[in-house]
Amino acid sequence: MTGLGTVASGGQPTSTPASTTETTLGTMPKILSTSASAVDWRLLRSVSDLAKVFACKPKVDPIPLPATATRPAGIVCASGLAGDEALYLYYAPTSDDRYRAITHAMATAKYVHAGPNWVAAGALSPTMGAIGGDVHK
Repeated sequence: MTGLGTVASGGQPTSTPASTTETTLGTMPKILSTSASAVDWRLLRSVSDLAKVFACKPKVDPIPLPATATRPAGIVCASGLAGDEALYLYYAPTSDDRYRAITHAMATAKYVHAGPNWVAAGALSPTMGAIGGDVHK
């Protein structure tokens, strides 16, 4: 997992629970379950970090997703952490960005997982490999 996450002494990647509180936009969507994640949210400081943190395939450039009124900026890429499934990945550093990313992803994707400052959405695998995090859909 070099460069992809921090592993605790018990062998599981570390994570901080995501907020389930109110945002200025509304109540955060319900979390259905939570699991360990190989995504080290502490390495994610901007949209440009998404490809590295999610182990996107280096031979294919990520497709940028500009921010809109309904979602923060992100990328689409084939994630090595998700068995090479193409994921929509959003950088969500604030509770409002997180709310917009989760609600947008829930409206447009089959599966939605989130961490403290990221949201991942996909269509093929409900577990999305080692993405883990909070499952919203």
